[in-house]
Amino acid sequence: MSDGSFELQGAVFTVLSALSPDLVSGGIHAPAPQDNPLPYVEIGESDAVGADVQTRAGLAEAITIHVWTMPGSFAPAKQIMSRIRDALHAKKLTVSGRSAALANVTNTRVFTDDDGESVHGVVTLSVNHFGQKET
Repeated sequence: MSDGSFELQGAVFTVLSALSPDLVSGGIHAPAPQDNPLPYVEIGESDAVGADVQTRAGLAEAITIHVWTMPGSFAPAKQIMSRIRDALHAKKLTVSGRSAALANVTNTRVFTDDDGESVHGVVTLSVNHFGQKET
């Protein structure tokens, strides 16, 4: 039986893909291909800790969503991040094999990437998700 982590990534991908290509011309990726054209979104790292409740196995999972835009102004990255927040914050996601998946954007930040050739935005999505009730 799956712990739901892979299925959760798929649900996030589905929500973000529904916003594309209006969101980003370079697409939504997990992971992004080398030399992908800017701007684009990448579903990145995640970590999870157990969050079992009564008769349901659960996870509290944090997913990092990266936003990559052209260098210069932070405005394009912030606009994309705002759309991501609108799509995912305080939402119940449909995750295969899970009875509930409650998402919240808990952190955002924007900075010039170390490569000096792009602006890097980071959105942290926290999701508590639970398996079906055990009998």
